Amino acid sequence: SGEQSALVTLWSDYGIWSRLATDASQIEALMLGHAGPGASGPLTQEISFMETLVDPLKQGKVPYVYVNMAGVTSSSVPGQQKKLLLPGSFNPLHIGHARMLESAASYLSQRGDVFDVVSFELSAFNVDKPPLSDEAILDRATQFSGRFGCVFTNAPTFIMKARLMPNATFVLGYDTAIRLIMKKYYNDSDEEMQSAFEEFSNLGTRFLVAGRVPTKDSPFLSLRNVAFPEGFKYGHLFMELPADVFRADISSTAIRSGEVSTGL
Repeated sequence: SGEQSALVTLWSDYGIWSRLATDASQIEALMLGHAGPGASGPLTQEISFMETLVDPLKQGKVPYVYVNMAGVTSSSVPGQQKKLLLPGSFNPLHIGHARMLESAASYLSQRGDVFDVVSFELSAFNVDKPPLSDEAILDRATQFSGRFGCVFTNAPTFIMKARLMPNATFVLGYDTAIRLIMKKYYNDSDEEMQSAFEEFSNLGTRFLVAGRVPTKDSPFLSLRNVAFPEGFKYGHLFMELPADVFRADISSTAIRSGEVSTGL
């Protein structure tokens, strides 16, 4: 019945998100912003962010901290439940990110995929850049609090993210998808890359790829333009988010330069 299994649609001023609740108590907990065992109170002050998010994450006490839409922290994300995650640096969070995750959830739900967790994901560590400072994590966390759910992790690579959160579908942009199949991120080893994707497959990981906006030097690029390495056997783990479902011609660089607003 609807009470036993309901697709709960949560509205904020900035977007619409869906999450599957299996009974009335889960629905109530979600609406009230209760994150379950180990959860803190609402994040209303920076000291709370530091104590429940930044310090545990940066000190390696926990591998990730989940901050739900109500701004409530928890040290656990449902392990075997299905997750739809949009990773990024979110510097800053903007309307393109929100629409991308919303469009991905809607598109996949129409194909029969329903997720228990729909969230952004942000790593405090990065493969190509220095770790985020405490101040930067606080700033990013403030963007999400009271708006959207976000999993803050210490996992800079996708294989590390997948191990932390099995049964996840990661929503990627075209450029990230290209980097994901570059040997340099696997110690320049075909064998290591194939092994990583075998592990992705075993962990129930998939990748939903959105297109890249055209520039004066490049047309619109999508998953069909991705050249997988010769002998690559894991193309089935990748799906395309069609341009007619999602396309956002917005740039974080342009926002940081002050040329355009975040749209939020």
